[in-house]
Amino acid sequence: MLPTADIANALLTTLPAYDASLFLDNLSDPINAIGLPIAADLGLGIFLANYETDVVFTAAETILSSISP
Repeated sequence: MLPTADIANALLTTLPAYDASLFLDNLSDPINAIGLPIAADLGLGIFLANYETDVVFTAAETILSSISP
């Protein structure tokens, strides 16, 4: 469950802080001020979703292999 907790931490604490930083650093260019945080959210979200899927399937495989005779 530790990888899942790390993913939740990244999505709930680190990503909003990074989004705010990107937004404030690019206030002179409104397109980048809005677009860069969205791109960061999508990129990290897709990466973390794939990683979480791998974690869950690996855990399920380990549990099922220990149950099987």
